[in-house]
Amino acid sequence: MTRLTRRCGPIRSIWAVMAAELKSFWGGASAGLALLVFLGLLGFFFYNSVAVYVVDSLGAAARGLTLDASLALFSQGLTNIPLVLMLVTPLVTMRTLAPFRTGGGLGYLQTLPVDGAALILGRYLAAWLSLSGLSLMALPPFAALGLWGVGSPAIILTAALGLVALASAFAGLGLWASAACPSPVGAGLITLGLLGLMWVLGWAQPYTESGAGVWWSGLAFAPRLARSSLGLIDGGDLLFFAGLTGLSLINARLWLSLRRQSGAD
Repeated sequence: MTRLTRRCGPIRSIWAVMAAELKSFWGGASAGLALLVFLGLLGFFFYNSVAVYVVDSLGAAARGLTLDASLALFSQGLTNIPLVLMLVTPLVTMRTLAPFRTGGGLGYLQTLPVDGAALILGRYLAAWLSLSGLSLMALPPFAALGLWGVGSPAIILTAALGLVALASAFAGLGLWASAACPSPVGAGLITLGLLGLMWVLGWAQPYTESGAGVWWSGLAFAPRLARSSLGLIDGGDLLFFAGLTGLSLINARLWLSLRRQSGAD
């Protein structure tokens, strides 16, 4: 935090906050726990997908049929990455702003040589980079499958683009929850609840034809990530993630401003 003791330009302020947050997260126990959960669950899902494919392939071969390995191993496996990323997002974002909300912590913001916008943007960028890095760590096994003729590099690239965009939205929502809740644990639970709700909304899509149901199902993550895992890039999906990120950051900024002005913290 020594860099934050000097007043500097907006870009340098954001950069200093981001660097301090990255150092704090990756130098602590939260990063190790996030890596353990993320890579452990992905390893389990990947192993399970391969095992199920082998068993199903043997059964299909006995009937003179063949299974599409690209669909069973590649695309299906890629859809598991966002689900696991959703589970570890609270570990990355729950302490971004919540600690400032305890013990009169919002008053501490006034003593920092950066304004609230720089603080939020810097911590958002740190969370986005952390979540993007975690999600991209999951792609090498699929690149290895590509060496065996399963899937294609183009699908990996579109999946990577979708994951980075999703990580941006996850980071924004997590920051918003952290600004709204004085407890890091509470912020993590709120983040998990929001992401879980937006995930399960996709389950209702096949049963909605018009009205509010279509609007609510349009907020779902899963259908948008399913397209990128099949190698499809939809500009509407990228716009959705960007808009959700912007809305989350604006609300986080407004929430901190209102709490500080009201003296509630």
